[in-house]
Formats: sequence, C-alpha cells, structure tokens
Amino acid sequence: MCHRRIRDRCLYEAHGVHPKVGGKVSRLVPVMSELMLMPVHERREIIEDLVVRELKSALFMTDEDELPLEAGFFDLGLTSLKMSEVKATLEQELECEIQTTVLFRRPTPGQLIDHLTD
Repeated sequence: MCHRRIRDRCLYEAHGVHPKVGGKVSRLVPVMSELMLMPVHERREIIEDLVVRELKSALFMTDEDELPLEAGFFDLGLTSLKMSEVKATLEQELECEIQTTVLFRRPTPGQLIDHLTD
C-alpha cells in the first residue's frame, strides 16, 4: 500500500495525476498535444495507465486484477458497445480523435497503447 501512495504522489507531482478522490481514481491527464512534448517513456506510462484504467473499468475489474496487454479486446470480454464507450472516454481524456478502424487494426490493449504513444 505504501508503494502505491508513493507512486500516486510521484505521478501527481510529475504529471498532475491526482490520488484517489471519493474511492475512484481521478486524473488530470495531459492532452495529446502536451503528451507529445514528453519523452516517449513518460508519455507511454501515462497513456498505458489511462488505457488500462478505462479497460478495467469497462470489464468491472479491480485495481489488483491484471489486464493482459496482448489479449484481444473481444477475448477479454469487451463488446463493440463497450469498446465504443472506452474509445469515447479516451478521446475525451486525451482530446484527440481515435479512428474506429484503429481498434480493429490494433485489437489489443498493448497495440492501442503503442498507437497512442507514437
């Protein structure tokens, strides 16, 4: 638990990521234009955290549950409707458009993260 608190504090100080508020993680994710100015490893960490958080939420997973980054969206149990909702949330958080075809050409969390990081 201490490690998580330290990580939350570091993310908050470095990236404006807020610790838990009201039992739910609330984050101020930099928009894509700001992310593109960051070093790739920092940008990837923030994007991965956001994508994993949204996918876990859509799948009703807990923070402790492991989300396999190389499993297909449909293999994970996501429906087209849930993926549309995740896509809309990511677009809103990042303030960028994600083409629907990207979700089919890059059908795993890891591939989506790679696409958004590039």
